[in-house]
Amino acid sequence: EMPEVPVFAGDYPPELISGASELVVSPGLSLDAPVVQQARAAGVDIIGDIDLFVQAATAPVIGITGSNAKSTVTELVGEMARAARLDVGVGGNLGTPALDLLAPGRELYVLELSSFQLERAGDLNLAVATVLNLSPDHLDRHGSMPRYHQAKHRIFRGCGKAVVNRDDPLTIPLLAPGVDVISWRMGKPELDGFGLERVAGEEYLCHGFQQLLPAAELGLVGRHNIANAL
Repeated sequence: EMPEVPVFAGDYPPELISGASELVVSPGLSLDAPVVQQARAAGVDIIGDIDLFVQAATAPVIGITGSNAKSTVTELVGEMARAARLDVGVGGNLGTPALDLLAPGRELYVLELSSFQLERAGDLNLAVATVLNLSPDHLDRHGSMPRYHQAKHRIFRGCGKAVVNRDDPLTIPLLAPGVDVISWRMGKPELDGFGLERVAGEEYLCHGFQQLLPAAELGLVGRHNIANAL
């Protein structure tokens, strides 16, 4: 499709890297790989597929990450958007790759983002960003829990709204002034947050003082799915 673009398989001339302005690195390639280190030493900007996506997307983007449940929550948010009759693209780390979701007329994108994708991302400027939960994972790749935490929290850079899990302090970011924060917990909600409260012997998903839905009517089995819904 692009005959003017040179393609190298295997070895490549060293000047190819030193003469580049940007290097788009697959999430499957470690940032410690020699080619990436060579590019950094030459002052080449390192970006990933999600950077390319947000540069091209013309609709708001919701980004979701976490050690667990990110696929489920991404699908739930996508289904909510479809129920609202929005033209939504849903995918990212699993399912349809982000760049394949780009299409004219899209009104919203919902992306599941992995730490591998986020560790090389710049300011994504997402409309909404969240880290659902954090526990030790992929430490063979990231080397330590602090580096894993740092990779996940790159999702918040430049975001308009941040959704935070008050039950997991590791998910709560340091945010720039003016960023709206939406909170949730598996207990009594904050005044303007989401949570779970028992009323007359029955648990309800709530927003502040407002009862939204009996947990028994959620249609998803297990307390982990109550957390996913919140």
